[in-house]
Amino acid sequence: MKNKKGLVGNTGFSLIELLIVISIVGILSSIAYPSYQEYVIETHREDVISELQSLELAMQQYAFENHTFVGAASEGDKGVPDPVKVYKLDTKIAEHYTVTVKQASVTGFILTAVPKGKQVEDRCGVITLNSNRVWTLVKDNKDMTSDCLR
Repeated sequence: MKNKKGLVGNTGFSLIELLIVISIVGILSSIAYPSYQEYVIETHREDVISELQSLELAMQQYAFENHTFVGAASEGDKGVPDPVKVYKLDTKIAEHYTVTVKQASVTGFILTAVPKGKQVEDRCGVITLNSNRVWTLVKDNKDMTSDCLR
């Protein structure tokens, strides 16, 4: 289409406009991505906490039926929770944490969830739950329990 001067009208974007838009998208992405990563890590942590609560209930049920916590793990008093006798862990949890019975005795137990893969970046670290329902979260020998549990 020609205007009064006989030139064709400009209907597209200029190179500088495209570069400005690309720059803005890049800046927004660089701000949003770390927040998203932290959100994903926190979600995995909340999932494993929920899984540990379910495992704790299963351990209590096992002890009620057997009068001991020994035997609830693959190696008797420690190891992976026995999926037949006690509880089958969610496979999605296993992608981000190694969940084990750290110790089992006649009177109590300690469950641990050790982060692995990208989850190692979690600021809360290793999660521990004992038979008295006491939670401990430790990262680099620093107690993170009050910062990480809501």
